[in-house]
Amino acid sequence: MSQPPPPPDYSSLALIAAGLWRKHYLQITFYFPRSVNELVAHNQVQQVVNASDWLRLANNCWIVWTNESPEQWYQKLAGLPLLKEASILILKVDVSRNNRAGQLPDWAWEWLDKAR
Repeated sequence: MSQPPPPPDYSSLALIAAGLWRKHYLQITFYFPRSVNELVAHNQVQQVVNASDWLRLANNCWIVWTNESPEQWYQKLAGLPLLKEASILILKVDVSRNNRAGQLPDWAWEWLDKAR
């Protein structure tokens, strides 16, 4: 006697419905206490961030274009031993023209406006 087929796996559809597979912008900001060598920390962070499309706005601030969640990025970054003492804030951001203002070099505005 044959077994009925297993039920379909709809977990990927749930992720799509939740928007987790769509790419979005995340702002990743750090505060490095005095006990942390900022140059070494930046080099370690850069190795993680280089896996995606990114813009570094300041020594402690990146914007990344990714399909990963803020929690996934936090887990990757929190795994760096040097960042154990740092403060890390990761936010999903809307960088569309209607939702931004400021002064940046032309190359930064071009990155924000790049078709993706």
